[in-house]
Amino acid sequence: MSNNTPPAKRRAKRKAADADIDADETSALASLDLSKSKTGPTAIAAALLTLLPDNASRQHAMAQKLTKAFSLVISELENRSNKLARESESQGTRKPIAFRFPAHDEGKQGEERVSEEEAWSTIHLPEESFLNIMKFLTGRQIVKCASLTNKAWLSASRNPLLWDSLDNSCGLTNANKKLNMTALQNLLRRPQFASLKHLMMPRNALKLSAKSIKQLSKLCPCLESFSVGFATDITGPKMKGADLIEVAETFSNLNAIHTHMWSITSMDIVSVAKIMECKIVPII
Repeated sequence: MSNNTPPAKRRAKRKAADADIDADETSALASLDLSKSKTGPTAIAAALLTLLPDNASRQHAMAQKLTKAFSLVISELENRSNKLARESESQGTRKPIAFRFPAHDEGKQGEERVSEEEAWSTIHLPEESFLNIMKFLTGRQIVKCASLTNKAWLSASRNPLLWDSLDNSCGLTNANKKLNMTALQNLLRRPQFASLKHLMMPRNALKLSAKSIKQLSKLCPCLESFSVGFATDITGPKMKGADLIEVAETFSNLNAIHTHMWSITSMDIVSVAKIMECKIVPII
């Protein structure tokens, strides 16, 4: 028997059926309240597993959809976080940098209590002066402490004048090997790193290639010092002479390269020295 149902009608039925399935899945999680203190990861995992058949393993089609959903959730949360940070930074540019101190009120002892406004003295600090103070902090302290104080401080903490260097002291590490080259490039695209002069590749470093070196040079046109030393263990990626020469040729303002001398020959050093006309500094 042939199916005489028009294709458009069949698509509409399939769409309606998919909508019913989505509604059932949503209702299965409706009772899960993440705001409750007793709702821990175990309870959340158990609720999510109820969406799958009892015999479903990781290879099951529905299980694969579920695991893919996790990466989508993480990506969306990161997007929201970045959006909120941009909004806060934008709002912070319109706010003055102010410090409040208790006012000395020795002459009013025994009189009526002064108002809140009279009890505090407010000092407005020019951004240039505030940035000079911030320069005494490490990058990690700026990110983890100063930028979280208020929106005005967040905006000031993103000023390129504070970020001429990006290295381990700023929290640029890769201990869990989660940072890939794309993520590093996205980080360097932030306006605060527009005037970066020194870059130290994170530990458990990413393998450089001719393509990634060119991309990094476009993102960091002002770079003067580049630490490209890789992990010291035998299994980690090692800098080769061709990579070193590529770095020297690509970064026009570079005057220093720091690297582990694993696969670098004396001829490579001579070639790089001729290009840069400066000394190559090995990492000890």
